[in-house]
Amino acid sequence: MIGYYNVSVILTYFSVVVSVYGTLFALNNQISFALLCLMVCGLCDMFDGTIAAKVDRTENEKKFGVQIDSLCDVLNFGMFPAIIGYAIGLRDFWSISCMAAFILAAVIRLAFFNVDEDIRQRETPDQSRAYYRGLPVTSVAMIIPFFVMGNAVITQFTLMVYYPILLLMLAFFFLLDFKVKKPKGISIWVMCFIGMIVFFIVYKWGELIV
Repeated sequence: MIGYYNVSVILTYFSVVVSVYGTLFALNNQISFALLCLMVCGLCDMFDGTIAAKVDRTENEKKFGVQIDSLCDVLNFGMFPAIIGYAIGLRDFWSISCMAAFILAAVIRLAFFNVDEDIRQRETPDQSRAYYRGLPVTSVAMIIPFFVMGNAVITQFTLMVYYPILLLMLAFFFLLDFKVKKPKGISIWVMCFIGMIVFFIVYKWGELIV
């Protein structure tokens, strides 16, 4: 069979399946379940690199891992959040334009770092591994559910107005060249704990989101 199917890409493949289910949830107006799927995709992405680093891989398997990760990120953290926006009723020209800009920025960012991967691997860890350049696309797995929760807990919050603006801002920060410190050690567990809280709130009060 064409492709690679070792343990290093299992989470990546699984995240795509979750994203497909999340898309179907969104299109069936089950927005809370779609957001939960988005968070699961983020969790998979957080740990797939750790698993891959512990597995002996050929050079082709490593290159495949880079490509498949980016392709899946386009679906999970580019198209999927835009589909959620469409599902909650964002159908006007302004909203569609914001979603298109968001997807385009995600694609440009991921393509850029695919090309740049060989250079980054030759850099020292302090230069290339301690920081992200710009906002990583996977951050939307936490930012968007946290943001959308505002519609459930703040009565003055208008999701239909602010969601397109959020996507436009995220698109800008995807491409802005600034340093974002990579989480590691205790920071990862803190993020997981916060994610669990957000996950619980979305699950518990998700029917109030839209």
